[in-house]
Amino acid sequence: MTGSGDAKRLIIYFQTAEACDMCVNSMHSEFLDLQFHLYDSKQLRSDEDLRAIQVTDIPFFITKPQLQSYFRKFDNLLTFHLYSRKGAKMQQARIVYDHTDAISRFTTQWAVYCFSTCLRIVT
Repeated sequence: MTGSGDAKRLIIYFQTAEACDMCVNSMHSEFLDLQFHLYDSKQLRSDEDLRAIQVTDIPFFITKPQLQSYFRKFDNLLTFHLYSRKGAKMQQARIVYDHTDAISRFTTQWAVYCFSTCLRIVT
């Protein structure tokens, strides 16, 4: 199961195409709003990219919980990945929000001040 709220997805793998067709074509009275879609990992990834921002120039004294609390004020975070490359002087973060509305402000605002430090944002 991935996502939350309206973005929640349950991924089911079937052994055969016949089993998949039988499940998709049958009625499920206990799940009235259930919808089946063919799994396409590339499509899911591109949907995630529409809700993601990349934050760069993060100094090492700023911690993951501090960044999460700062960026949580814009909307609910779906995933938050903080990383740095070997020998890097700064950290980077990939933040995925629940909705595309959360990153709409970053199309015109390309930087934020967090703990007196200017962080660059790429959508």
